[in-house]
Amino acid sequence: QGRRSGRDDMDYQVEMTAEAVSAYLDEVFPAWSRGGLSIESIEPGRATIGLDAGQGHLRPGGTVNGPALFTLADFAAYAVETG
Repeated sequence: QGRRSGRDDMDYQVEMTAEAVSAYLDEVFPAWSRGGLSIESIEPGRATIGLDAGQGHLRPGGTVNGPALFTLADFAAYAVETG
């Protein structure tokens, strides 16, 4: 029988809230939030990250550029690991 994957398999608890991770990052890496990033929530295996996208994050036509999207994914993984 195959192993199920997904959040139901998570056997760990979040140890830090989104607010606690944000405060920690403010202390050790103050530049993190200057780019418009915010941590909305952290759950086992998942984080919701916000980006206040400004002109520097946009391609012509108004879509968010690839580097900004990758930053969101990378930061979400970091928030899950930290939380």
